Formats: sequence, C-alpha cells, structure tokens
Amino acid sequence: MRCQDFTAHATELMEGALDWRQRLAMRLHLAICDACRGFLRQMRDAVSLVGIVPPPPPPPEVEAEVLRRLSDAGPAP
Repeated sequence: MRCQDFTAHATELMEGALDWRQRLAMRLHLAICDACRGFLRQMRDAVSLVGIVPPPPPPPEVEAEVLRRLSDAGPAP
C-alpha cells in the first residue's frame, strides 16, 4: 500500500467502513509508515476538536429570514 492509498481511505478506516482485508492492509501500512501514523493522529485530533467547537451562528440575513417566516406563519395550532 502506498501513502496515497492510505490517505484516500483513512476516513473509512476511522469510520469502520472497510472490510477486514482493507483494514489489515491499512494496519500493516501504519506499522511501517511514520508519516501515515502522524496523518491518522492529526485526523483523529481534528475530529475530536470539531466535536467541541460550537458551530458558527447563522449570518444575520438568515436569522432575519427565519424570524420573518415564523412571524408570517402565525401562532401554532
């Protein structure tokens, strides 16, 4: 397996979406490749950071449109 192949399928590895042969090939590559171990570590770090960062607020025009539509709809039945 080449590093390019590893990086192309790293997300699938993390999600458990590979069959056992693909997982074995990926794990064997990790055993010999420092660069891909670092790449996978960075991906895992990024995923954990994204999970703790709140999403940005909507742009003001989106919020205004939502509020306008809610007021146009009237009270709930």
